[in-house]
Amino acid sequence: MAAANGMIGICGTNARPAVAPTFSTENMLGTNPLAWAMPSDDPFPFSFDGATCVAPQGKIELYERLGKSAIPEGWVIGEDGNYRTDVARINSDIPLHKAALVPIGGVGEEHGCWCSISRTNGSAPAVPPVRCTSTTV
Repeated sequence: MAAANGMIGICGTNARPAVAPTFSTENMLGTNPLAWAMPSDDPFPFSFDGATCVAPQGKIELYERLGKSAIPEGWVIGEDGNYRTDVARINSDIPLHKAALVPIGGVGEEHGCWCSISRTNGSAPAVPPVRCTSTTV
């Protein structure tokens, strides 16, 4: 909507804990999805929509619905610190804090991104969109 009107649109939200922070196996951070769109010189806008983990839980749920029994290694870590690939158990274990999604970059990366997004998205008041119509300062 914003890009179609010549503006940049940014949207984010926080989510229930499903991602393990750096050097942890406990799901303490949300996937905190982010999306943005902006006009481009092409007939379509540039847009992005993604979670802040290697693979969002919805993708793992889709694997289960499609009858796949395993996901690629590196998407989920178990409470024992080992990667998990067992789709059905992962989907039931994440809400029980027995498994966690792996953050972007893997289990040894920093998680400042999640803290910033969670704070911003969880506490920002509803603000009406503003359109910049002047280039003068």
